[in-house]
Amino acid sequence: SSVHVDVKQVVEAIKALRTIERKHLTKKSVKSLLEEDSQLEHDVYLQFTLKKIPYNKNAQWIRINLPHSLTTEKTEVCLFTGDLDKKDKRADSELTVDHYKELLANVGVTRNIDIIPLRQLRTEYTPYESKRNLCAGYDVFLGDSKVLPVLHRLLGKEFFAKNKLPRRIDLSSKHLRRDIEDTLSSTELPLRGEGTASSVKVANLAMRDADAAENVMAACEALSCRLPGGWPNVLSLHIKTQKSPSLPLYMSFGSRNSVHLPKPRKADEDVLGDLSTIPGARVSVKQTGH
Repeated sequence: SSVHVDVKQVVEAIKALRTIERKHLTKKSVKSLLEEDSQLEHDVYLQFTLKKIPYNKNAQWIRINLPHSLTTEKTEVCLFTGDLDKKDKRADSELTVDHYKELLANVGVTRNIDIIPLRQLRTEYTPYESKRNLCAGYDVFLGDSKVLPVLHRLLGKEFFAKNKLPRRIDLSSKHLRRDIEDTLSSTELPLRGEGTASSVKVANLAMRDADAAENVMAACEALSCRLPGGWPNVLSLHIKTQKSPSLPLYMSFGSRNSVHLPKPRKADEDVLGDLSTIPGARVSVKQTGH
């Protein structure tokens, strides 16, 4: 492995985060330790600092497959779809909602997923306040691959700022149930090219220490392979919750001069990216869209 992170140190850091959160709860409440532990569901973030800023004019999204899912049956999921009747703008969105609810049920999807067709999104979620409430109302958003480019334009800055842009799902896939679960078991990292520091959610304190540590290590492995410049471009790694201090996992003393970033893509070059329906696969998109 090219990742220079000690899994034992990761486990100790997870335990330390849990201790910090438990002390925080104890100060706020006189409930029993058992009840406090049941509240320890805070998200754990992997923070990393790069030596060199990638040449990204637009945000690059890196999908990280995690061995232990961050979602549960209680996770609020929303799926954006196209409209069945695209010509009739006055058509009832309920027909589209019922169609996709039936589709999900037929392929064996048991978790509750709310459906919002494009027409409903355009008519009911136009004001900024309604978009902000929509963004806050769900934990994860999915989007049919056919309408994903339109979604990014309709949803606006709030979804981008909260790292909640819809994840791609091909609703015509023969393995739709597996694709949905695989997507919900992953996390996504936006690289905006605006600075050297970023963070990505990789675990939560409701997990066992070993499971949380496995997720952290999986994220480190993914970053070493997918970050521009690779592992030599990683200056430091920390983990934290939203309220805890950052706990160090790794620090590099190598020179930034040894980091080689890929050159900026020319306008007529193909774009390489992740194929969300096949874990680990890559797809090349030409300027023509093919």
